[in-house]
Amino acid sequence: MHNLRSTSPCGRRLVRPVGLLLAFGAAHASATAVPAGAQAAVRETLLSQAAASGLRDATLSVHIAEPQRAVAACPVPLDFRLSGQHLSRLRLLARCAPHGTVTAMNVRAELLATVVVAVRGIAPRQPFDAASVATRRTRLESLSRPFVSLDATIGQVSRHRLRAGAVVLADDIAAAELVRRGQAVRLVSGTSTVAVSAAGTALRGGKLGDLIEVRNDSSERTLRARVTAPGEVQVVTEPAAP
Repeated sequence: MHNLRSTSPCGRRLVRPVGLLLAFGAAHASATAVPAGAQAAVRETLLSQAAASGLRDATLSVHIAEPQRAVAACPVPLDFRLSGQHLSRLRLLARCAPHGTVTAMNVRAELLATVVVAVRGIAPRQPFDAASVATRRTRLESLSRPFVSLDATIGQVSRHRLRAGAVVLADDIAAAELVRRGQAVRLVSGTSTVAVSAAGTALRGGKLGDLIEVRNDSSERTLRARVTAPGEVQVVTEPAAP
């Protein structure tokens, strides 16, 4: 290491190590900062994802950690790409296309929105009703799965067990059976202008739009019918009598 030498008023030589000065200067030269446009890019991406997931009143705060190395000057605006599933552990890449350089930054986001939550524990196949679900403003962990409205939830059933306080998502919901096996049903046949109805029995359950087998209680014939409403089916085929 080279040394700078000087003479004290007493005539003694002083040795000043240049290495410390260089190290200090290097620390300033490599000081890093979040590049311009990064915050706006993250916010735009996450708020767009929130809207696509069915959230209409989301509020967002974003913290981007400074990159480990300085972002070199780029002659064009940086291209930002955000990745990750959990909002608290996201990764932002800033790419300078002309130079081919990429800088990575860690991102932590906090997003609040009004969503449907389970007010109490819900068992598999249990119907959702006004006593079991409600809307609450909640801090969300991810935007990877679509959310649902309260109207779209009530009247359906849970696919699996949900704990109290859990956010109810679209894939937590299954369509409820409108017709149960063995249930008395109204058989409707004919056209929209001329329709005939009869009493029947469902031979298996079905959701809206499902094709099921039913029995005409008068003729004892088995028919195929489409579920159209609770306790009602539309006859689609009427097999010939054996």
